[in-house]
Amino acid sequence: MIKKIPPPPRKTPMLDELLKDNRRLKEELSEKSKALEESQERYRRLLDAEDDASRKFCTATSHCINAIFTADSKGVIEFVNPVFESFYGFPASEMTGANMRGAVFAELSDEEWSEVWKTVSSGTRWNGVFRMRKKDGGSTLSNTYLTPVKSPDRAISHFIGVQEDMSNRRVTEENVRYLTDYDKVTGLYNRSHFIELLNAALSGAQFKQGILLLLDIDQFKLINDIYGHGLGDEFLHKVAMVLKTALRFVEDKGGASSVVGRKQFNFIGRLSGDEFAVFLPSLVREQGLMAAERFRKTLEGFYHSDVSGHATASIGVSVYPEHGANAAELLTKADAAMYKAKDLGRNKCHVFAPEDQYIETMKSRLHWKNSIVRALKDDLFVPWFQPIMDIREESITHYEALARMQENDGAVVQPGVVIDIAERFGLINSIDQMIISKAMRLHSTLEKNAKGLNFCMNVSGKNVGDEAFLSFLKDALGREGVDPKNFIFEITETSAVSDLSKAAKFIKELKSIGCRIAMDDFGVGFSSFMYLREMEVDYIKIAGSFIKSLDQNLNDRLFVKAITEVAKGMGIRIIAEFVERKETLDILRDLGVDYAQGFMIGRPATEIPG
Repeated sequence: MIKKIPPPPRKTPMLDELLKDNRRLKEELSEKSKALEESQERYRRLLDAEDDASRKFCTATSHCINAIFTADSKGVIEFVNPVFESFYGFPASEMTGANMRGAVFAELSDEEWSEVWKTVSSGTRWNGVFRMRKKDGGSTLSNTYLTPVKSPDRAISHFIGVQEDMSNRRVTEENVRYLTDYDKVTGLYNRSHFIELLNAALSGAQFKQGILLLLDIDQFKLINDIYGHGLGDEFLHKVAMVLKTALRFVEDKGGASSVVGRKQFNFIGRLSGDEFAVFLPSLVREQGLMAAERFRKTLEGFYHSDVSGHATASIGVSVYPEHGANAAELLTKADAAMYKAKDLGRNKCHVFAPEDQYIETMKSRLHWKNSIVRALKDDLFVPWFQPIMDIREESITHYEALARMQENDGAVVQPGVVIDIAERFGLINSIDQMIISKAMRLHSTLEKNAKGLNFCMNVSGKNVGDEAFLSFLKDALGREGVDPKNFIFEITETSAVSDLSKAAKFIKELKSIGCRIAMDDFGVGFSSFMYLREMEVDYIKIAGSFIKSLDQNLNDRLFVKAITEVAKGMGIRIIAEFVERKETLDILRDLGVDYAQGFMIGRPATEIPG
């Protein structure tokens, strides 16, 4: 039996409407799906871009010299760079997720933090310096910038913090300031800052008078030449400590600090290699000279074991406002006075006086150098002769030939200034040669009864051991036709021990042709008889500092007695310098000293009597 298939139902208006809606929905769904896919693609590309930007941000901040952190809109830290970790010791894992109030701004008070949050929440960048706590319990000063970052809809999306470690910056600034104002060897004010302070003190001075001391360390150049600049710097550092001790003594004794409020104006500086300056306000001339003597004696008592020597200084004193109203004027006068102190025999103090004016007008050392060069060229260096007496026979048997520089008008320039500048500029060799040649020429013209006189002549430290200078001496002796045994060459103890083997060879060469050797200024430097044995010297000249107060100082007498006894046992004759009083001569005679030299015996002169 065949079933009949029923015909499809007839479409009704409602069904038609439903079918149309269905088709429309399918089309809309298809369009939305396509739009969603496109949106997802755009979002993926955006995420990729953000990842790339994030990677670039991380890379950039990892190479930044500052600490950087980021936080979300609620202040929760999302990122810290490696510098942040290094500065504060907190690893990123501990900081991420922490609120920046407690992690970064913990040292701020609630009121201070409220101000920070109020500022950045309003969209404004905040900047401030505060203490940042470190993981080890310490803290460091941080200069922090906290910047709000807004999203496209103008809402704050996150914050970026940038921090600079101010502790290191301040240390650096202090180091720069220190190098600018202080001398790195001694720790004292350097020249420029000392002058700046001096001018400032004088311009606003509440005091009516003051004293400037200029100290030049005697023969410091020898220490540098013998031991090198390393030990020379150490020596200067210790000298600076001694000077500061002396300054405290002056203050404690009611000197420069006796006026209320003045103590802050006392200061000391290193002006150049071996020059120091001290300013003492409210002192008058007499007090200034007493203070200078305190500095001189304190230095004189300082002994440096590594160089086996004492420090001495020539000190010039200028008075404010008598000698000047500013730093330049006072320094010029003090410099002139200092050179006068050197001329007086070193280890002296001298207050500037009108008769020192000629030094002031020639204050430039370059000017002095040019004057010396010109004098050498014009043959203006001449020997002056100071007699040396045989104490037992009371007769003049020796003369020391001393270098003197003449002006074109015949005036004689003070020797202390000339010798110091000549040594500084390497001109002393030429002076030595000129004086020695002229002294030998004079000796060759002496009458027969004076041919037995002995001439003592100085050899600078630079010439000891110099082959060219040795050749000059041999040639000069032959050229002038004089007997070598009548010539005694004086070398200082410090120059001899700078190179013992070279000095010993130099001495041996001179003695081999008949000349004799004297060790000058014995007692000032190393005072070791071991060197005398090695040097094979014929004479010792005891430094004048041990002779001038011999009748008043027991220690000096004991020292001279010891030198005399040991020297005589070695066959060495003794010459005492700076003999100025009969009492001194009598003591020297009792001690067995052979010869005396000084103003009591005779002053230097251009001619030899008889």
